[in-house]
Amino acid sequence: MKTYLQIIISFFQELFQKERLKSIFHQIENYLKTHPRVFIAVISAAGLGIGLAYVYATSRPALAFSLVQAAAAPGQELDPDALNVVLASPRGNISLGDQKKEIVVMFDHPVVPLSRLEENAGDTKGVFRFEPKVEGRFRWYGSKICAFIPASPWQPGKEYTVMVPRSTMALNKKKLKKDFSFSFKVKVPGLKVTSVYPSSGRIEYTQQFDVYFNFPVELGQVKKHLRISSGSKTYPFTMKHPPVSK
Repeated sequence: MKTYLQIIISFFQELFQKERLKSIFHQIENYLKTHPRVFIAVISAAGLGIGLAYVYATSRPALAFSLVQAAAAPGQELDPDALNVVLASPRGNISLGDQKKEIVVMFDHPVVPLSRLEENAGDTKGVFRFEPKVEGRFRWYGSKICAFIPASPWQPGKEYTVMVPRSTMALNKKKLKKDFSFSFKVKVPGLKVTSVYPSSGRIEYTQQFDVYFNFPVELGQVKKHLRISSGSKTYPFTMKHPPVSK
């Protein structure tokens, strides 16, 4: 049991090449060692899944290929005789919370050998380019997934276009049928007032109001659109930003 388990753990560690996953695999390893029945069930299920995949891939290649095609990047027709992009992210609008989201491109065939990634861990090169350019680094997650990690957040409202050239070649010599490109943009939500204090009840003649927005604002611009009134009478006011806490 120990030999099979070590093989499985080593396989996934090499596949993902992520240090943070090693602790998870160690926890799984320790758990399975102390629960042999669970280990046997896991091995049986894994063996069954691999067996079925092999049968379908060998006896029904068209069906196996259609399963991969179902996960293809939107609008991308997979060609069984060429290298294909099966995942491209991000696409379209992304939220402000995802401003440091990685660009990820996944192929259906290995593009770089794992041995090269281990040798050039500090100088990894990607297989795609994008405009406008930003500082960051490329990283491979295995031999099929190329990612770019930006050093600074993507700029709100700016569109970025990613292009994978048709010259990209897999280890089996298959190439992209044509250039593959996609784009994304950080969507900026509209400016709005999130709260006002006080918002009700009796107030003093010299009452101060605190108005909160979902983005930093320029006082001059806000004053053009803000009005304090009671009935038909309007009142003069001054504005200032709150003191910055240290």
